[in-house]
Amino acid sequence: MLPSLRFLSLLILLGTLLPAEAQLSFGGRPFGMSAPKYGLQDPQIMTLPVVDAQALMDEDETNAANGHVGPARFGVVHPTQFSMETHGTWHIGPGGVRIWQLAIECPEAMAIGITFTDYRLPEGAGVHP
Repeated sequence: MLPSLRFLSLLILLGTLLPAEAQLSFGGRPFGMSAPKYGLQDPQIMTLPVVDAQALMDEDETNAANGHVGPARFGVVHPTQFSMETHGTWHIGPGGVRIWQLAIECPEAMAIGITFTDYRLPEGAGVHP
């Protein structure tokens, strides 16, 4: 066996022996995906500022040309203060389950990531994408 194939085989073997972690999954489908089936109205949509990706890339290029080298830009933070009391849409679903929905859009963004900084879930509640 070639030395490179031995090394690759060793890496694969070690990779299968190491413990792994993953996000817990509870299965099923978020209720919001089925909301129209139950005649529930669409959730409130919050629109964040437009992302001008080309302007951001140009800015990064200019900074690099001027010697301001730092970590690669991953994205742009749009601070928000959405809450269940002031935003979103409440529904009563099958079996009396209470559902809160909020849709977020960010025009021209390549992706949207959400960070929760302060939230408390009562017993039996859950967060679904």
